Amino acid sequence: MLVNSKEMLLDAKKNKYAIPHFNINNLEWTKNILEKCNEMHLPVILGVSEGACKYMGGPNAIVGMVKGLIKDLNITVPVCLHVDHGQSFEFCKKAIDAGFTSVMIDASKHSLDENIKITKEVVDYAHRFNVTVEAEVGHIGGTGDNITSSIYNATLDDCLEMAKTGIDSLAPALGSVHGLYKGEPNLDFETMKKINENLEIPLVLHGGTGIPEKDIKKAIECGISKININTELQIAWHDKVREFIEENPDILQQLSSIQDQKVISLIETLGIIFKNVSIENVSEEVLRYVFENQRYELNDTMIRRIVEFEDGTMLSGLDTRNYTTIISLGYEPLIKYIQENLKQYVKEIILAPNNTKEDVEQIMDLLERMLENAPEETEICLKLVNHEEFCVDDISECCGKFDSDFDKDVKILWDELLDKGKVSLKWENIKCYWDRYKITPELLQYIETNSDQLTFLENQCLNEVFAEELITSTIDDSAFEKLLPQLELEFDIPIEKVERQKVGILIKKKYIPFDVNKYGEIKDVYPELCPDFILYNQAEYMEVMEKIPMGKTLLETLLLSPILDFSNAEVLLDAFGENYMTAKIAENLVDSNMTINKSIFTAAWEYVDEKGKKTLMFKYLSILEAADFENCFSELSQWYSGFCDRSKKHSVELPNNEESQRLAKRLQEVSYITSYKLQEKEVYDSVTETKKKKSTFVCWIKAIKG
Repeated sequence: MLVNSKEMLLDAKKNKYAIPHFNINNLEWTKNILEKCNEMHLPVILGVSEGACKYMGGPNAIVGMVKGLIKDLNITVPVCLHVDHGQSFEFCKKAIDAGFTSVMIDASKHSLDENIKITKEVVDYAHRFNVTVEAEVGHIGGTGDNITSSIYNATLDDCLEMAKTGIDSLAPALGSVHGLYKGEPNLDFETMKKINENLEIPLVLHGGTGIPEKDIKKAIECGISKININTELQIAWHDKVREFIEENPDILQQLSSIQDQKVISLIETLGIIFKNVSIENVSEEVLRYVFENQRYELNDTMIRRIVEFEDGTMLSGLDTRNYTTIISLGYEPLIKYIQENLKQYVKEIILAPNNTKEDVEQIMDLLERMLENAPEETEICLKLVNHEEFCVDDISECCGKFDSDFDKDVKILWDELLDKGKVSLKWENIKCYWDRYKITPELLQYIETNSDQLTFLENQCLNEVFAEELITSTIDDSAFEKLLPQLELEFDIPIEKVERQKVGILIKKKYIPFDVNKYGEIKDVYPELCPDFILYNQAEYMEVMEKIPMGKTLLETLLLSPILDFSNAEVLLDAFGENYMTAKIAENLVDSNMTINKSIFTAAWEYVDEKGKKTLMFKYLSILEAADFENCFSELSQWYSGFCDRSKKHSVELPNNEESQRLAKRLQEVSYITSYKLQEKEVYDSVTETKKKKSTFVCWIKAIKG
């Protein structure tokens, strides 16, 4: 039933609860509010602003609608039809005459005296028709019904004066606002309580939306008996209408009979963002508004709608090269929207499984824009690099223009390009990377992996600074050796800066020029490499060998090396063999055909066993004299011991072979023996137990006078 607010508000004041006041704006609002309150058995006040009244056809139409709904819906709870913030006596009178059961005259924009005067006029008229009146003291700020006002709070004295008008309820401004709060509400509960204690009429709280529940309860304890709620319903209504429109792809087709500007106004007012919308038979003006004002979600479906709208022939390119296709389309509103929401676009569209064929130019553009606008988003940049199938010709094209503030992010991208082989393999790219970051583990890995191919590439861009840094790096030895010819280096690098193995390679490849000073440097740092330095620079060494200290180990290593020239070996042996002879050198002489002098022979003799001594003697018969033979025979056994006795003339037999003949001949030449001849004699063979003939060389020792 339709009643005024007096009884319900007084009961609320007495029993400390509050009557809800809901603004209504159309039939649907009114119907749902009435049904819900009736279901909950709650009395309700239906508020109507001047703007809503005009929208719904005027006071008479509203009264008829509300009465009809109460009857047809069988509403049994008390219902009050109330003017909310009536701005004039005339409007309030019009509403009363139409059948409204309650009015609020809001003359708070005037002085207190004028406010009281206008309010009293409304009270006098309304009470004649059993219509209750609400007034306002102070200013409840915010925006409502297209009216914006500032805030100033009511005082107890002002409220007492207003109460003298005979009003039935009072809305004192005590910190609440119309619309949404900016920050936390700050209600003046102390003043609210004082006003309630000094007035018999119920108090009203406007701007209920956004006030925390704890403050609502506290306000009721302080005397609030009616709470106005509008914005919260507006938001809910707005959200549901927007949700309905956004979730119906054919909505624009359904609205095609409505004027384009009204449809556009609806989209703008509700803040519609389409997820999917059909474009067939939809006005071009409406579509352009949607597309050019970003009234859509940036997803694959909407992108397809736009491309279809602009040039349907390009749709096929969206599956595998979405961004490239859009750039080719040249539709600036879409391009701008994408670039403003690049992270979302890349994650949801570009990184789709099939979208792997983007032009390298556009990939670089995406990377550059993401890095420029959000340098912390390197992770998604890496995902893009790995996702797309491309190879950039010049590594500097990938964000190379960015200054040092972006070095960390650019390096991460460049490292990924190198690691995944998505940059052209050429020295120019390696040099470009090096120019910015020098030698890094990532660059070394790239060079090592591609060392075989790099050996065949043009290298004019390289310089000695790069070469030196690469040589002194930890690059693996295999790649190092392969790439040395590419470096074209005139070596002038301190040896201590280069790893041992790499110095060895540089020596073998003759990249280190031989001189006494460089030899000394190598000896100080890597002494074990000195033999190689000599062996791979024999001609240069032979010219200055007297300036380089020799030792047993060094001489042995040189003489035993297979790469030492024979002639150089003889020179070295002749120069150093006597003083630095070793067992291995001596053993080598036994097996060699080197020309030596007697001092070398003597030095070597001391280091070989009897077998070696015998071989050494026979090898160098030509340099031995009688005294030498005497010394040799003294250390040999078997037949040779007989040669040691030179006190008398006597004969010694040697086996019949070429070796014995050579010895006998040389002994005769040096007058160690007087003569020798081949003779036969019978000997007993114990195996066969027979006699047989045996040939021997018989040598007659020359007696030396005592």
